[in-house]
Amino acid sequence: MFPSSLLRSVHQLGLKCRINSCLFTSHRFLSNGKTHYDILEVNQDATDEEIKAAYKKLSKKYHPDTSSETNSHERFIEVNEAFKTLSKPISRRDYDLRLKFGPKPGAENFEYKTNEDPRESQPSWREKPYWQRTKEEDKAFRKWYYNEFGMGSPHSPNIPDPFWFLTGKQAIILAITVGLCMQYARYKWLKTRTDLVDSQYTNRMEKMEKEKQDKLEWLQKETDNFKDMVNTELEKNTDTNLRNFIQEKNAGTVLRGKQSVGTVPIPSVSPA
Repeated sequence: MFPSSLLRSVHQLGLKCRINSCLFTSHRFLSNGKTHYDILEVNQDATDEEIKAAYKKLSKKYHPDTSSETNSHERFIEVNEAFKTLSKPISRRDYDLRLKFGPKPGAENFEYKTNEDPRESQPSWREKPYWQRTKEEDKAFRKWYYNEFGMGSPHSPNIPDPFWFLTGKQAIILAITVGLCMQYARYKWLKTRTDLVDSQYTNRMEKMEKEKQDKLEWLQKETDNFKDMVNTELEKNTDTNLRNFIQEKNAGTVLRGKQSVGTVPIPSVSPA
């Protein structure tokens, strides 16, 4: 099991790398201090149906084609922008968070302009992407973020950021570097394991080949011994047969000689 402090640090580093600037992009406040709820003339806890009904009522009232008021066009744009923000659950949630924890209405950095180009506006430190923040702005953003959300819940205690010395860009570079190091370590481990398996396989094959050669040599040796034994026996048998033959031949010659001597005719001698 990993310690909770290590898991918390990894979680905070991941949050720091994944934070999207659009998530906390605040909607503009009016220079006169009005909020979108004030423009639609509803309470902050109004339901979606109440907001929709108020929008229909005010849009008919301030529509430039039907209204005779001089500032109907500006009021109509304000009503449309307020409804566009409050009609979506996510944008309304972010807007409520900005009302509760962001700058107060009427702040100098959130002046309302009807014809403002969003690309021409100078975002605050909360609206800047992480790669555009300075270290001080990133520190202020993280302080506000962790005070509000902690480890993901508004009720979590304030947990110090162990990566306070890193900006968002540096944290991403660090995460990429750590990931590459882990991949390299994994590659080296796999290569070492493969080499070890290959060496074990090679040793096993060499051992089997040696055992095979030993068996072949033993068989060859046994074959040679058997041949020598057979040849020896054959030589012995040959010599024995030859001597027997010679003895038998000699014995037959002597016997025939004796028979010849015993049968020699004796000449008859007649008296003179």
